[in-house]
Amino acid sequence: MKVGGKRSIMIPSNMGYGKRRMGPIPANSELNFEVELVSVT
Repeated sequence: MKVGGKRSIMIPSNMGYGKRRMGPIPANSELNFEVELVSVT
């Protein structure tokens, strides 16, 4: 991935919190992240 590149990362519930509720995140939630590479050092 190059600087400025963007990716979507999906984590299924069984690899995330599973059946547990974690604060405002409901149980069995799929986690979705939007990631942008801003720099490399």
